[in-house]
Amino acid sequence: PPAASPSGSSHLFEVGLATHSPSNFYAGLGSDVLDDGGLFVATYNLPELGTRVALRVIFPGDLELNILAQVHWLRESSAGDDVQPGFGAKLHSLTDEGKRLVHRYVRNREPMFYDDEL
Repeated sequence: PPAASPSGSSHLFEVGLATHSPSNFYAGLGSDVLDDGGLFVATYNLPELGTRVALRVIFPGDLELNILAQVHWLRESSAGDDVQPGFGAKLHSLTDEGKRLVHRYVRNREPMFYDDEL
């Protein structure tokens, strides 16, 4: 079973971010990742929509950030599809330092596009 997170959630995901990692922040057209986006977590272990999860995000340079989030959308794998399965997580209760880390990361790596209207 997954390790319990500090929030008491049993859904803890470790997310490594790098230049070409399948996990990345996402945003809608013309929106900010913190306002209307979140973090895409590449995983085959898909939680249900609406599930609260704890994310341990590891940025380049071994900087870590623990984030509480909620599963907002799912991307399942398809046979013959090169797209990594995972889920989009809406981020909650980010500290000012956490917001700075996210903004610094997305300045160096363009966030994914995700259209909520699809």
